[in-house]
Amino acid sequence: MKNAIFSTCCYALLYRFWEFTGPFLPSYADKPLIAAILGGLFVGIGAGLIVRRGGASGGDDALALILHQVTGWKISRSYFFTDFVVLMLSISYIPLRNIFFSLLTVTLSSAVIELLQKSRQKTSAED
Repeated sequence: MKNAIFSTCCYALLYRFWEFTGPFLPSYADKPLIAAILGGLFVGIGAGLIVRRGGASGGDDALALILHQVTGWKISRSYFFTDFVVLMLSISYIPLRNIFFSLLTVTLSSAVIELLQKSRQKTSAED
């Protein structure tokens, strides 16, 4: 419970800080390929570190972890599957071009999550 309270307070404080300071990175809205690649890397690293410690950040992450446990799929496959389903359900109102770049982001983030998961398994095996 202490961790939850601490995390909530840190989130609130950091959120206010980021609102106050504004963005540090340039906008890649006009460069969707770069945005998709960077997004896949950042999401993959963030989600991968959380999964590596046995957690989920909520929503589709929790669903992917449950799917991983129930089916025995690799964690990356579970993440990709849940994100792919969401994207396919969104195809009626999101332009195909955006779906393509989103699929690239999802594919890359799933691969990064898998790499981080494998590095955890190697570390655990060496201990």
